[in-house]
Amino acid sequence: MSKNSASGELFDAIKAKISRFDAVIFSSALVMALLTHLYMFTNKLINHDDIDGLFSDLSFGLSSGRWLLYPISKLSAGFSSPWLNGLLGVLFLSVAILFTVKALGIKNYLPALTASLTLAAWPVVASTYSYMFCSYQYLVSLALASIGAWLILRGDVKSLVAGGICIALGMGCYQTYFGYAVALCVLGHILGMCEGRWGDAKKALFAALRSVAALAGAMVSYFIVLRLMLFITGTTLTDYQGINEMGKAGISEMLGRVLRAYRSFFDFYKNPYGIFHNVLIVLASLGLVSFAIYAVWCVASRKIYKNAGLLALIIAAIAIFPLTCALIYVMTGGEVHFVMMYSFVLPLVLPAVIADRIDFSTKRTMSLVLCAALLCVSLASGYEGVLITNRAYLLLDLQEKNTSEYFTVLRTKIELCEGYTQSTPVALFGRFTQPNYLPDPHMTGFLFGDYALNMYSYWAYLQYFHGFSMQYADAQARDAILSSEEYAQMPVYPAEGSIRNIGGVIAVKLGEE
Repeated sequence: MSKNSASGELFDAIKAKISRFDAVIFSSALVMALLTHLYMFTNKLINHDDIDGLFSDLSFGLSSGRWLLYPISKLSAGFSSPWLNGLLGVLFLSVAILFTVKALGIKNYLPALTASLTLAAWPVVASTYSYMFCSYQYLVSLALASIGAWLILRGDVKSLVAGGICIALGMGCYQTYFGYAVALCVLGHILGMCEGRWGDAKKALFAALRSVAALAGAMVSYFIVLRLMLFITGTTLTDYQGINEMGKAGISEMLGRVLRAYRSFFDFYKNPYGIFHNVLIVLASLGLVSFAIYAVWCVASRKIYKNAGLLALIIAAIAIFPLTCALIYVMTGGEVHFVMMYSFVLPLVLPAVIADRIDFSTKRTMSLVLCAALLCVSLASGYEGVLITNRAYLLLDLQEKNTSEYFTVLRTKIELCEGYTQSTPVALFGRFTQPNYLPDPHMTGFLFGDYALNMYSYWAYLQYFHGFSMQYADAQARDAILSSEEYAQMPVYPAEGSIRNIGGVIAVKLGEE
């Protein structure tokens, strides 16, 4: 057999496994994601963490419980390229979108495409891209969570095991998306029960228990690998976001987290932290109401109300759906950042899910009008994401320009300070006090005004973006300056006297300690 024929057969075998529908949805999702986030990919928009991680290989990932983060980072050779990392992220995001569509059983093109736009443009993705140095790695986790949920919903033993492995690997990149996998599984089971997939309560219950077992197995597998890796490497978990306390919450604390999750789910759409336009609550409400109406229609038309057990399971699953979307509030007892809230997109995908279930074969006007209305709601959700995402990118671009101007002047004043040479130690104190004239999008990773940079990113920013390589004063010299009377009397920058040579060290008082 020639090499050409062997490769041709391999290509044909792969092609046979990929349906035209899957190929269209994946490629469409890729194009939509690329266009939505193109602003970010063609500019170097930065935040404090991305500056610090500009050339990071993410070897610190294990201390955050992300044992797969470092190996996955080898795809980009350890540097924060907006184009390379952006494209890699788009590829994995498109995989996640495809398998989300498959997990939700969407089979028609228009509903799948509008759902894809909503998923691609959800501003949580923009928050992820603001941390460009680890962006595609987190989207690998989202892809694995989506694949895992799809496999688990298939229900056979091999798929359950494979799905659990995918989710465990995804948690090894970023733990947050475990909640997304759970929410997808719950939503898939609600749809399956309403649409008669299992027929009776007993089969539906066993199917749900198998899914719970697979998800629990994924969590256990993740922790086993984590503990093993920590033991082998001698690494200690960081206390950031309570990572070192994962899995240690008591019953009363866990109940408090559950209540917090339910409140946070509804509060998010009612008062979305200044991120979205007021239309978000309308779009989310339409999604949840249309889903509830569909569930009631299924119960009535299929006479599920005569099967008390199955009806109880459907009601229970619907009741816990908000909890699963907000599961991150249960997973962590600390602050939940917007970048962790991708699961909150699912209520906005529901109109597309319901539109897909409408029977076109009857060609009844009412059915067509209802389907068109649901698709318009879905499209509006996607466009809202596009607007919010690109507004945030614009603001981050303007903030970077403002910050650059601020530090250009600061560098000049340091160089003009009496006694300064390239070998003179420099010490920066306090948070810089830059006026902020830009509206805050309130999205994680988009930091403005005095918070655009912080102490651990000042030096890297001046070095990488301004070509200003200073000699950093050591801890002993800094302590001596802080305890001196001369420093105590210095005003805050940019006032005259805020930059002084104290004992051979250029001291810069950016703000009060």
